[in-house]
Amino acid sequence: MIVSIIIPCRNEVRYIKEAINSCLNQKNIDLEGIEIIVVDGDSNDGTKEKVRLMLQGNQIKLVHNQFIYMPHGFNIALSQALGKYIMVMSGHSTLEKDYISNSIKAITKYDVQCVSGTIETIQENFIGKIISISQSSLFGVGNSTFRTNSKKGRYVETGVFGFYDSKVFLEIGGMDEELIKNQDDEFNFRLVQSGRKIWFDPTIKSKYFSRTSLTYLFKQYFLYGFYKVRVFQKRKGVASSRQLVPAIFILSVIVSILLIILTGNNIYFTIIFGIYTFTSLTFSFATLVKRKKNLFFIPILQLSYFVIHSSYGLGFILGLIYFINKWNKRETKDSNFNKLNFAKHNY
Repeated sequence: MIVSIIIPCRNEVRYIKEAINSCLNQKNIDLEGIEIIVVDGDSNDGTKEKVRLMLQGNQIKLVHNQFIYMPHGFNIALSQALGKYIMVMSGHSTLEKDYISNSIKAITKYDVQCVSGTIETIQENFIGKIISISQSSLFGVGNSTFRTNSKKGRYVETGVFGFYDSKVFLEIGGMDEELIKNQDDEFNFRLVQSGRKIWFDPTIKSKYFSRTSLTYLFKQYFLYGFYKVRVFQKRKGVASSRQLVPAIFILSVIVSILLIILTGNNIYFTIIFGIYTFTSLTFSFATLVKRKKNLFFIPILQLSYFVIHSSYGLGFILGLIYFINKWNKRETKDSNFNKLNFAKHNY
């Protein structure tokens, strides 16, 4: 088996068929060498039923994840994966037709243990389209290589939908099941800290269907910020300083509000929000002009930016409090990864 594609999912009935078909429609590769393992976390929307209709011998498999969450499901599927390469993807995403062939070329050419590419964030409704713009802009997510559609290949600290040499899992373990979010970031950070490398290649392309409401967006980034604290604790380091900026912003706002309450002086609050609002307005205008979008979208785009930054920053601050006693607890929790079974299948 050449490639095992693992798709952990829950309640993805709307997108799962398209995700699987994008794996089956790969070109320049022997499709018999691809296995697709869908790991369902107790879906109740018809996802399992839709996948069962697509089962094809040993090429498409449906596995139950009683623990619901992504890292548990990934490790369960990893234990039975047969591929020389292991890839993880989302149930609400699709791959370009040359995704796998380009991934194999890159991981071989650059002699790395993982390759990743760009992701285009898309959505059909109005709010979703604005959210997709904010999630692929410099101001929204910083210099996140895979989201900002970088055109140049380079070594990176993390990526999206990692395409891995299977040996790396035997060497450093599976996904950390303590991390409900950011488990892929932690794994990639662990990989880099172990002396291995990740290559970003712009020829490796995928699409991701973004959140459709600001409420979902807030929850998504709140959890990213919350569990990012555990990533820092487990890895004893920061992969990128940009990950600290939202928390610094929210802390500054909190301090400035306290100063208003204690002293009646609102100058610091005015300065902080003035700078943020001006920067947000400038980037919103530039982004919409560049993408030839209606400038009337500026207010909702600014709101989307603020939701991303404030929810991530607030989640990070609360994570610092919640995980305050875990700075010395660094062990990787991957009990659902059966290394012996995995080794037996692959070596």
